[in-house]
Amino acid sequence: MDKSHPLRLKISIMSLLLCIGAGKFITIDHAEVSFSYLLLTAIGCFAIRQYPFIQLFSLCISALMTAMVFAGIKLFEMYERAWFLVDVKWYIVILVLLIQFAIYPKPRLWKNRMISAYMGFLAGEWLLFKVLSQASLPYKIGDSWFLDFFSFSMLIMVGIHELRILKSIFHVKSLPVKEKQTYE
Repeated sequence: MDKSHPLRLKISIMSLLLCIGAGKFITIDHAEVSFSYLLLTAIGCFAIRQYPFIQLFSLCISALMTAMVFAGIKLFEMYERAWFLVDVKWYIVILVLLIQFAIYPKPRLWKNRMISAYMGFLAGEWLLFKVLSQASLPYKIGDSWFLDFFSFSMLIMVGIHELRILKSIFHVKSLPVKEKQTYE
């Protein structure tokens, strides 16, 4: 990113705050919540304020589906770890990508896809906490595993979007192949 880009300072400050707040937990009503989780939630709420009600309803339904996938697979991994051959992060990201591309198939809706997954992961972490607290199991909301997973999944989603952009750029700039001329 260019040094004079206006978002550079904001992104740097948010990244620094997320790194600092990763190990800091606040107790809210018998729940230990990471400062980074609260910051990510505030950023997500700020991002969805621009949408009209109908589109916000669609985002909420999609985020709820993402939250259920996140919490369900995480619970399944806690109780039946033997079924997972690779890291559970990959399963969650692939299923969420399938859901997001099914709901928002057009490339121009990539922001909706990102915000829906973003809010769904945050809601899924909260849903997982609520389920585990009913079973009297301790769980910290926004722990280091969640922050690692969150950054990994957002990186994969942005990477897929950037690959689509690169594909369209190279498709437009590719020169047509000339047919070979035969001399008779």
